[in-house]
Amino acid sequence: MSRKQYSNKYGIIEKYKSNVVWFFILFVVIFIMSFFYIGYVKELVYHNVYTNITEISEQTATQLNLSINDQKYFVKIMVDSIKRNHFETIDEIFERYSGDLKNFHFTRLVVLDKNGNGVTNDGFEVKNYPNIEEFFNQDEDTVYLSENRPSTVSDNQVNIYSRIFNFYGEEKVLLATVNTENYKDVLLRRLFGKGGTYLINNEGSILIDSFDVVKENNIDLFEHMRNKYNETEYNIQAINNMENNINQNKTGTFHITYDNSTYFIHYEKLGINDWYIITILSEDTIAKELIRIVTLSVILCLAVNLIIMFISLYINILNQNKNRKLFKVAFIDPITSLWK
Repeated sequence: MSRKQYSNKYGIIEKYKSNVVWFFILFVVIFIMSFFYIGYVKELVYHNVYTNITEISEQTATQLNLSINDQKYFVKIMVDSIKRNHFETIDEIFERYSGDLKNFHFTRLVVLDKNGNGVTNDGFEVKNYPNIEEFFNQDEDTVYLSENRPSTVSDNQVNIYSRIFNFYGEEKVLLATVNTENYKDVLLRRLFGKGGTYLINNEGSILIDSFDVVKENNIDLFEHMRNKYNETEYNIQAINNMENNINQNKTGTFHITYDNSTYFIHYEKLGINDWYIITILSEDTIAKELIRIVTLSVILCLAVNLIIMFISLYINILNQNKNRKLFKVAFIDPITSLWK
């Protein structure tokens, strides 16, 4: 018999091969478990992100609601004071309240009659204000907040608070304007400079875009998003679902993939004029780093296990060689290579 035959006879090579197979199976099992572990952790991270973006959006809506309600209350106080005949002229109204405008982020006050004619507190004369009936069609006890529109005396986009009142027998309307940019600051405040927010009306038209991408008026957010995130059918379906839910006054959270990144989106009803806040954050700002750390940890564990298995396999090989040498010394004649 040859040396190889002797070795095979006593199972040395077979045992070595068996150990290699078991080491390989163990590595595959660990790899598969690690793969499922990464998926499990990713699901936990996404669930946590859903919770966080919902809280951020709710806080943003609350902050914007507080700001708008404070401004509405200031307008209500002014008109209530006028109704009590505390002022004899329009100039007295302006003189009393002009100093308080900055505290509520208002830029100017305007008093107009039903023909759209009037004056501003900073000296501008207004004639034939367009769509003046919009303001006079409101209930006299309600402070109305308009959607953003171009200012008639500046290049800014503004939102207008209004309330009608009777001034010595003549029906007038008090307008208090605020730059739309102020609301953009509120929308970004809770995001700490990361991500962005849209404010839309109940028809989906973008009122405020904190991303500064949409410059035109009356742009439909849903069409804008479908055109931007049209990489997959899933993205389109998710955006369609959001549109349907908003039409039914629902809130929700979902994620889409775009340009090799994941974007988390939450839509929250503002509670004013049926407006909605749409918050969009990318995984780069809230989840990717955590997922990267988990992935690196799993890879490190795999590497350690692989090293341990190779060391064990190496030790096993050394033991096999040692056993082979002992077998040879004990049972094989060194001269004839035959059994002693």
